[in-house]
Amino acid sequence: MAKNERQEEETTQLVDSGNNLKRLSLYDPPVAVLGIFLIILSVILCFIYLDYSEALGVVYRVPNWLQFRNDMGRRLDFLKEEGDGCNVFDGEWVWDDDYPLYLPKDCTFIEQSFNCIQNGRPDVRFTKWRWQPRECDLPRFDGKLLLEKLRNKRVVFAGDSLGRNQWESMLCLLASSAVANKDSVYEVNGNSIRKQRQGTLVFKFQGYNCTLEFYWSPYLVHLDQPSSGAPRSNDKVRSTLKLDRMDPISRKWRDADVLVLNSGHWWTSHMFEQLGLHFQIGQEVKMNMSMADAYRKSMETVMQWIKNEVNTNKTQIFFRTYEPRHFLFGEWNTGGRCHEETLPELGAAPVLSLPLWTHIQFELAANKILPNRTYDLLNITEMSARRKDGHMSVYYLSSHRAPMRRQDCSHWCLPGVPDSWNELLYAFILKRQATRP
Repeated sequence: MAKNERQEEETTQLVDSGNNLKRLSLYDPPVAVLGIFLIILSVILCFIYLDYSEALGVVYRVPNWLQFRNDMGRRLDFLKEEGDGCNVFDGEWVWDDDYPLYLPKDCTFIEQSFNCIQNGRPDVRFTKWRWQPRECDLPRFDGKLLLEKLRNKRVVFAGDSLGRNQWESMLCLLASSAVANKDSVYEVNGNSIRKQRQGTLVFKFQGYNCTLEFYWSPYLVHLDQPSSGAPRSNDKVRSTLKLDRMDPISRKWRDADVLVLNSGHWWTSHMFEQLGLHFQIGQEVKMNMSMADAYRKSMETVMQWIKNEVNTNKTQIFFRTYEPRHFLFGEWNTGGRCHEETLPELGAAPVLSLPLWTHIQFELAANKILPNRTYDLLNITEMSARRKDGHMSVYYLSSHRAPMRRQDCSHWCLPGVPDSWNELLYAFILKRQATRP
C-alpha cells in the first residue's frame, strides 16, 4: 500500500512539472530575455575563440553556416571566350580558408608601414577574403605561371603611394611563392625599399630576366616651378601642375610590356595648399580653375600620350581607379579612425562618398575621353569601398601603435586588399595572352 502511494505521489509531481513547462512561453518576458542572453553569449564566446586562436597561431575555419555561397549555378570561365562579357568588378567578398596568398614572414620586401600583422595587428581575418565576381570565376593566382608569361619583360607601376601599395603587393605575390632563391630578386640600383619612400625602385627577377618597377608620379602630369605666366604679386604660387605636359619621367614607362597607372590621392585641396600648387596650361597659370576641370585636363593629356607615344601592340596598359578611404568621425589630420573595423561590408554595396572629380575616371571606361581606347580600366573602387577592415589604421609603426588621433585609413595592410587588385591584373594579363595569336 505504501509503495502504491509513493508511486502515485511521484506521478502527480511529474504531471505538475509537465503542466508548468507547458505554461512556459517563449513570449514570456523572463524566457525571452534568457534566450536572447544565451544567443548573445554564444556569439561573444565564438569571437573570443577566434581571436585567441589567432593570438596562439591556431588556424581556424569558419563554420559552414557563416560561409557565403553562391547557389546561382555554374559561373563562366573568365579566361575562355564565354567569359568575354563578364564584369569582374561586380561581385562580393567571400571567405576563403586558403588565403592569404603569402604570409608576411615570407616576404622581406614589404615596407614596414604596410606590414600590419608584424606591427601588432591582433586579428588576421582581414587576410581571409577573396574577391568573387558574380558571373564568372577568376583564375587562381599562380606566381610561377605569371613570371613565365613575363619572362624578358618589364612591368611598370607609375603613380602615388597607393600605386606603390599595389606594386609591393605584386612583388610579394611573385617573390614569396614563385622564387626559391630569394637572392635572385634584388633592386638593380641597390636602393632599400624601406628607405626609398618616393622615387624609382626597379626589382629584377634574375631567373626570368624580368623587372618589376615603380615610378613615383602622383599626378602623372608635370609638377614644376611656376613659369613667367604666374602672377608676380601672388606669393601663394610656389609650384604649378602643368596639365598639358606629362611627367618627364614618363619616358621610362612607355616601353614597358605592362604599364599600370593611377592618380588620385594627391588631388586634394589640403595637398594643393601645402605645396602652394596651382594649375597651368601652356604659359598661363589658371588661378580659378576647378579641381574637376584640372583633373579632366590631366587625364586628357595622359590619354593622348598613350595614343601618340606608346606602342599598344606591345604594351598592355591599365588605369586603376580611385580607392575609397574609410575615415570615421574626421579625416587623417582631424582624428578620423578605422581601427575598430574587422569585417568587410557583406550586404548591399555601401554608399560611396568620393571626391567630385572621380566621375571622370569612369568616363574613361565609357570611352568619353579617348574613343577606341587602348587600355584596360581596373575599376577597383566599389570592391575596395566594401573593405573598411583592410586599412593600416594604428598599425603602421614597428615599435608601437600609432596615436589614435593619427590613423591611416587610406593605405592598405599587406597581405590584404591590394592582392585582390593584382589578381584582377593577373587575370587580364592571361586573358590578353590567351587571345593573341
